Amino acid sequence: MDRRTFLITTGTTLTVGASGRSVTAQSGPDPATVLSLLEDSPRARIPAELVALIRMGLDQQTLLDALSLAAVRNVQPYPDVGFKYHVVMMLQSIDLTMRHLDPVDRWLPAIWAADYFKRTQDQERRETGWTMPPRRPAGAASA
Repeated sequence: MDRRTFLITTGTTLTVGASGRSVTAQSGPDPATVLSLLEDSPRARIPAELVALIRMGLDQQTLLDALSLAAVRNVQPYPDVGFKYHVVMMLQSIDLTMRHLDPVDRWLPAIWAADYFKRTQDQERRETGWTMPPRRPAGAASA
């Protein structure tokens, strides 16, 4: 997605950030919903879907948490930590950037990071098909 398309698609979030309303984590979508959206939705739908969730009360920490988990589960860190895994390593910078922006611009880095995750996830799927295996329940016998 080029910069112009990104800004046009996410421009509607500006009114959400400018509203100044205080939203608690309990009032918005649950983290599992956000994670599922990030992992399973097509890349082109992510910005609009995130705007809808923001309007439903999604808070920034829930989005960043879901992005972190989605990236770790869908982008192989090896053999070269860095290239594709940049999608995980940049999330702290995204968080710090969001904290220092005016409310009107605060959501833009997170929505960009979600788009970047989808691009990296698509690349991983094309090249290797790798995903992190599901976690075994505690006490389950190993095979």
